[in-house]
Amino acid sequence: MGDRPALGAAELAVIDAALTFAEGLADDLRPQLLERFGRQEAELKGDGTLVTGADVFADERIAAAVGERFPDHQVVSEELDTTFRGGTWCWVIDPIDGTTNFVQGNHSWCVSIALAYHGQPVLGLVDAPVLDVRYRAVAGRGAVAGSDAFADSDRLHVRDVDWKDRAQVSNALVGLSSRVGRSEVLERPLKPRVLGCEALHLTSVAEGSMVAAMHAGVRSWDVAAGAVLVQEAGGVLVDVSGPPFPMRPGEDLAAHPHRLVAAASERTAREIIDGLRPG
Repeated sequence: MGDRPALGAAELAVIDAALTFAEGLADDLRPQLLERFGRQEAELKGDGTLVTGADVFADERIAAAVGERFPDHQVVSEELDTTFRGGTWCWVIDPIDGTTNFVQGNHSWCVSIALAYHGQPVLGLVDAPVLDVRYRAVAGRGAVAGSDAFADSDRLHVRDVDWKDRAQVSNALVGLSSRVGRSEVLERPLKPRVLGCEALHLTSVAEGSMVAAMHAGVRSWDVAAGAVLVQEAGGVLVDVSGPPFPMRPGEDLAAHPHRLVAAASERTAREIIDGLRPG
């Protein structure tokens, strides 16, 4: 991942305003998405993923709100504009991460909202309405869940595994994206979990309930908010196929899937990468 950009007082003021704004967006979308949860017909997109009217509704709602509140900010998102045009501030949105779960009535889905500064995410908010939990992270301030304050006592912290302790390793959880679960085998004694929601894999790493998560074929909006959470909780992200951030001006994010590992430590990330074999 790219280095954290230097943020001055003016930039931090924008981020503070953006966090308050994002909270309001999540509050507004929660009841409307819960009303549609498990009741939406889905269509198959060209890349094989699903889209529903709820995805488009949430995407359009967020883009319109950003345009009104921050008219000089760009929005890139899964269902609307997928090309990053450059500039100082850009919102990176996945209106519903885990659409298949959303359609089937499974609880593991969320709204993922990130704000990038010169292409690098500096603010992340992940809201899981059915689970009734919200995660927030700001570059340099830490990551929290549930609380809207960044007090030291509320901050999230990753939890690593001692690779010399076989009992500990064999009971530690690792999240795998569905593409990894279908095509590869992890030859490490960790317990794999496939949530079907990349952002929630990343929040699990940030809060310490998983020691790592391996993602394949994901786009920047799948991981933008979660990346801030993991890093601010003390974790690392290792890019296998080229870093998703900072985003490059003129890049169509839909055309560039990424393969990356989020983990509590560099060593654990490398253990995951080295332990994957074709299935």
